[in-house]
Amino acid sequence: DMIETYDGFIVDDPDIVRKTADFLASQDLDDIRRRSRTAAARVHADYDWKTCLKLAEQALVRTRDGSFPDPVQAIA
Repeated sequence: DMIETYDGFIVDDPDIVRKTADFLASQDLDDIRRRSRTAAARVHADYDWKTCLKLAEQALVRTRDGSFPDPVQAIA
């Protein structure tokens, strides 16, 4: 999901180093830098402390008031 949501490239076994080097060599350096800056800004916005704390607080409130589904019951 991180790759789809932000950016990146998955390298599978075997020969990870060669595949990574080939991928990087096939890219435009300025484009890689631009894409990494864009992805970094989006990741920071989505996962900064304030956002994470807000989401954790919402989950705790939903768990406490019963509006968050019980994972044990969801499996049953």
